[in-house]
Amino acid sequence: MMMRLRFLTLALITGLAFAQLAPASASVKAGAACTKVGKITFKAGYKFTCIKTGKKLKWSRAIKVVVATPTPTPTPTPTVDTEPKAGDPPLPSENCGYGNFYYRINNAVLERSFYPDKLFTSQDSRLSTEFDLIRVKAYQAIRDHISTSKGAPQIDFHIALDFPTDELNALKQQLKLVTEYWSDRFQLGAHVQATFLTEKDSALIDASNTTNSVDAKWIMDTYLDPKNFGMTNCGWRNGIAGAHVLNLGINIGQVGYWIVFPSWHTSKDWDPVNLPHEFTHSIQGLIWSNNEVMGHRDDWIAYNFTEGGAQIFGTALAFPNIGWYNDEINRKIMDGFRGGPTSVRLAPTTTAEIISMLQISEKNDNANGSAWAYTVGFHLWEWVIANYGFDAYWDIAKGVSSNQSYDATVLKVIGKSKSDLYNEAAPYILKSFQAALVEQ
Repeated sequence: MMMRLRFLTLALITGLAFAQLAPASASVKAGAACTKVGKITFKAGYKFTCIKTGKKLKWSRAIKVVVATPTPTPTPTPTVDTEPKAGDPPLPSENCGYGNFYYRINNAVLERSFYPDKLFTSQDSRLSTEFDLIRVKAYQAIRDHISTSKGAPQIDFHIALDFPTDELNALKQQLKLVTEYWSDRFQLGAHVQATFLTEKDSALIDASNTTNSVDAKWIMDTYLDPKNFGMTNCGWRNGIAGAHVLNLGINIGQVGYWIVFPSWHTSKDWDPVNLPHEFTHSIQGLIWSNNEVMGHRDDWIAYNFTEGGAQIFGTALAFPNIGWYNDEINRKIMDGFRGGPTSVRLAPTTTAEIISMLQISEKNDNANGSAWAYTVGFHLWEWVIANYGFDAYWDIAKGVSSNQSYDATVLKVIGKSKSDLYNEAAPYILKSFQAALVEQ
């Protein structure tokens, strides 16, 4: 009997245990009895609440539970400094305007970098089809010019002992190429006087047989004036140069190229446009000396012709690919926009503004006109060379004399008045300026 009672007790305990393990939601459904008001339970994605209906407690109607999908927290991507690529603007120069690219000549090949001491390359990946057709045609017309002369002028060098060696080697190589390019503008057996000095070499400056001493002395005085250190340490850090037809001394009538390079700088500051730009002035000078124009140049000839022309020939001759040529054009615009006088910082929006800039740039006013001659003037002659040919520019240079004005010469060579030429070129110039200033 005791044994049977134990068995019965065990059975009852087991039954209670199973009853406790049965899920509480097994009998939960809308309208079914519940035991405690306010009790909430969930079943198969639905929510039920125990409510009082009359005197009875019942489960409420089922309410579907919408479970929000958690938004995963994105894994932060580590930032990596990417190197600049072809077509990117130069990296900003500390307290020095818009910025500059860095150039060097390595094994007789021009190389460029965004940095002064690494990642130089002689290649540019961009194709000519990526640039405006006017730009491509003008660049190619200048690069394709071949001198008909059988010999280049002899270069006589006058070199200061403290002139930086790397800079000197680059300039000497450039000067050789440029004199060969323009050799058909020289008489057979001509000489070019080339003078390389620093701000310490006044003896070479005084040699009127080799330089235009008035200009060179002014440059030297500027370098030596401590009040001008900021300017000479930044804008002039790649040297100041000139090229003239010598009018004094035993070498009268010859071309004299000179550069004053600050002794505290190094070859990383070399600007490949400087020399071919200045040498273009000497080619202008050879023509105008024969036409007796030199003494009246600023009065008779538009300043945007003189400087804009030197800038386009200098830039095209400096760079072996159109990508670097294009970058320098845009850099020049941006440098004037950011670092020039306040009145020069114009982002033109209409062709009327471009025409006004062209008109103002006809005069060397040491203000807006002087600055814009290098930029709007550049684009004007880029347009002319692309549409009217390489010789159009030089035919205008040859045509100006005491018997024929600049405006009359433009009309004779181009077949359009200067005013009509400005109107014709203005849309292209506006588009080019806006492309260069797009990041503003």
